[in-house]
Amino acid sequence: MDFSGMMGRLKEMVPKPRPEVNLSFDEYVDVLYGIVEQCARDVCQSDEVRGLGSDEARLQEVEVGVWQVVLLSAMKLWNSSGRFKDKVKGVLEDEMIVRVISGLSLPNDDAEAFRGGYFDMAARLARGDGQGDITDEQRYAVQVIALMRGALSSGYDGAEDALNAATEKSSMRVLDMERMVVHLAQSSVVDGNTALMKRPRFFVAQ
Repeated sequence: MDFSGMMGRLKEMVPKPRPEVNLSFDEYVDVLYGIVEQCARDVCQSDEVRGLGSDEARLQEVEVGVWQVVLLSAMKLWNSSGRFKDKVKGVLEDEMIVRVISGLSLPNDDAEAFRGGYFDMAARLARGDGQGDITDEQRYAVQVIALMRGALSSGYDGAEDALNAATEKSSMRVLDMERMVVHLAQSSVVDGNTALMKRPRFFVAQ
């Protein structure tokens, strides 16, 4: 029996490992924040959302609400498989909130309101009340749509059709972002040498 030939064929059958990059905690946050930021900006700057009104104060309120929904969706999906420990998700989530608050240039009172509103949304998302007998995926999609509608409807008193269209398009953008977040999470693993650190490093397969 040609064992050397057999071993050669077996090696060919085994998937080759993808190259990895080793990112610091801050670098990893940069990557995740970039995904969230792009989605939030795409929603806020879309024709559908801008078409709901141009009042500057209302647009700022809508922007804050949209960022809360987008960030919440990203963090829920990032650890949906449970592959990361709760303390890692917690530290990452806290840093993402800090980044968003900084990016929005929120003063102290508004920053606290953002944080409080974010965790209120998270609690409502976790409860998942009143959706009936549907799958978890369907329940989550319904919740995201409801949260996005709530964010976009702040101070809005126009036509329902316009609000519905903006909600639908914005929710689709969030779903597109979620696929990117899930891909990042599935390609990531905590660097074992830093697993006990508060801000661990990550290996990310390219």
